[in-house]
Amino acid sequence: MITQISHIVMSVADLNSCIDFYHRYLGIPVCDRIDKGNMESWCIMNIGPTKLVLKKDRSLIPHLMLADKIRSTVDHFAIYVDDMDKFFDRMADSPFSFRGTFHVSESGHFSIQRALATCMDPNRVALEISQFVDQRLNLTERLEAKRAMTSVLRSDASSFGGIDHIATNCSDFKVSWLFYKEVLKLKELFCSKTGNSGATISNGFSQGAFAIGGTELELFSDENCKTLGSGVIQSVGLYTEDLKKTQKILEKQSVDFYVSLNPDPPYAKCRTLNVKSPDGMHLEIVQEPC
Repeated sequence: MITQISHIVMSVADLNSCIDFYHRYLGIPVCDRIDKGNMESWCIMNIGPTKLVLKKDRSLIPHLMLADKIRSTVDHFAIYVDDMDKFFDRMADSPFSFRGTFHVSESGHFSIQRALATCMDPNRVALEISQFVDQRLNLTERLEAKRAMTSVLRSDASSFGGIDHIATNCSDFKVSWLFYKEVLKLKELFCSKTGNSGATISNGFSQGAFAIGGTELELFSDENCKTLGSGVIQSVGLYTEDLKKTQKILEKQSVDFYVSLNPDPPYAKCRTLNVKSPDGMHLEIVQEPC
């Protein structure tokens, strides 16, 4: 039903500084920019098959002051590269440092082993650069899915192949898990109440992941997730191979949603199914391009 991540919409307090970061320094190509003066300003960039949409929001500043005190529904997202060394070489003269945060995640029972580099963007969002390095044969399908993702609408101007993963916090893990599994019919990768080593972490700890094309949607919950903020990620878009069929599935399961038909917002100029996750994350389901 759901095939790929269509877009990520992020509210930003300073649009120009975020454009400098993602376009000028990281090299993500801009495909559109819309400036309506004091009304709305947008910048749309292509990361593989996914659009990264930056939307100017002056009211965001007070929220950013609380960012260290309350967890957001979307914790962070990661951009996929197939060669971390080439990425570091290209970023050698950048004012933003990634290399100092580089590490390889542990190879556990569940999570995919990745080479990761992290940097805070101007909007105080933790951005990860991720390379798949897991050698386990049972995960070959995930590697092939990422390779397929990088071949879709990839620009020669960018070394990024798409969104590697989106990490989310859940106030009620079971409710969120059932929503993504039973309502959106996502493919389950793993679900566990222990850490990657198999050891118990803490009371209320749960983690899991679903596959959306070449992207992993990661779910996490513990005792500190009881109250979540909306964060700066305004919405996440999902491609479906059959929008009418998806709508019928939502109707059959009595899921609250609404349909938008207008040519705005500029990143989804088509019929859109709008759904809220159990923790209020706005999901925009659109027809996969032919």
